[in-house]
Amino acid sequence: AVGMMSIRVFGEWHEAGRQLAVAQGRALQLTNILRDVVEDAARARLYLPVELLRRHGIVCRDAGSALAHPALPAVLTDLAAIADDYYTRAAEAQAACDRTLIRPAVMMMWVYRRYLDKMRRRGWEAFAEPVHVSKWERLVIALRRGFL
Repeated sequence: AVGMMSIRVFGEWHEAGRQLAVAQGRALQLTNILRDVVEDAARARLYLPVELLRRHGIVCRDAGSALAHPALPAVLTDLAAIADDYYTRAAEAQAACDRTLIRPAVMMMWVYRRYLDKMRRRGWEAFAEPVHVSKWERLVIALRRGFL
């Protein structure tokens, strides 16, 4: 919903803008779920798709038990692959949009993509280790993706 409102505020009214908003919104949300899984579990919340949990044999009644399950890294790997697919769709939609209008969306996508890449490099077995995108990295992304 935020993506759909934002893309209109940016002034992108074409179908590609709608596709960008949907794909990017899902990619960012999945990245947030992956990044915040420990923090959410501490609040007794688990936003991982039940289909993925069941596929990997995780049938728990509470978030803490799910996080302790040895198959959790496989669930996180699968969810990251789904996020990758949405990032690809968003990039394809971006190519059909007016780049000057969607500059904030482009920069946001690449910051979140950096989070996902860092989590993947860290490894899903170490999902409790936080990842950060520094101000320096954000500046580089802004310069590379927003203005060049």
